[in-house]
Amino acid sequence: MKMFRLAIVALLFSFAGSLATTARAEDPVSIKLGDGALTMSVPASWKVVQPRNRIIEHEFQAPKEGDTVSRITIMAAGGSIDANVDRWLGQFSQPDGKPTKDVAKVEKKKVGDYEVTVVDISGTMSESMGGGPFAPGKTVKREGYRMLGAIIDTKDHGLQFIKLTGAGELVEQQKKDFDAFIESVKPAK
Repeated sequence: MKMFRLAIVALLFSFAGSLATTARAEDPVSIKLGDGALTMSVPASWKVVQPRNRIIEHEFQAPKEGDTVSRITIMAAGGSIDANVDRWLGQFSQPDGKPTKDVAKVEKKKVGDYEVTVVDISGTMSESMGGGPFAPGKTVKREGYRMLGAIIDTKDHGLQFIKLTGAGELVEQQKKDFDAFIESVKPAK
């Protein structure tokens, strides 16, 4: 009888969990960027987290596997598109010593009214732990990492930067959601 009760409780928790997941998927979250001029639809599986620093406007965490998480950051920033892509490339090194620029994928595309530069980089990521891009703290080397990045040129509302970073296999699992997120950019109504 005790085993039967445990099985019923487990089944109820499983059912409740699937209901919570379904409800969450039906309730898409939108964020605003560019002083409220743009909106983007956040994938249901991404969890809102407190940004690690003040320059990040929005931060999310993709589903994790064990202790490993994927981090999604969104912010406006200055500088040219090419300079920022070069900075991202400089955060990675390759195990075989090849220049990261030679193995990364950089693509320019049009999404609605916006020009978007998409970057896909894999290798060993040098992650700054601390003060941010202008006052870096300790650097941690993360082997087998990957970054999907996008720079949306809004023309009238500056450049918007979206980055998904994490272990290569986790980022691959999130690629479809990342692509859908980028494709969702549109003017706010």
